[in-house]
Amino acid sequence: MAGSLAFYVDALHFSTLFTANAAHVKRVPPDGLYLLGLDPDGLLPGLPAGVRVLQPPVTQPSGMREAVIVDPVNGYVITVAKSMGPGGGGGVEMQRG
Repeated sequence: MAGSLAFYVDALHFSTLFTANAAHVKRVPPDGLYLLGLDPDGLLPGLPAGVRVLQPPVTQPSGMREAVIVDPVNGYVITVAKSMGPGGGGGVEMQRG
């Protein structure tokens, strides 16, 4: 997971606020990352070449707007999300630096 986190901090200029074990969240695989607080609609068009999109942005019943991509560094599944209202939940919180 460290290589993927380095990719998002170094290549996309995010800064880490905290990390959490998201294994209990059924949508997020154990080898995945859940990035909360990022706009999936704004982020996807600017991703580097080689980043595969598994799910385009969609608003979940929980009120989270999510997109799912594959980390080109080592294949981790990354869910990028922001709350669209009450009921949105946590994961790995990151902000652009």
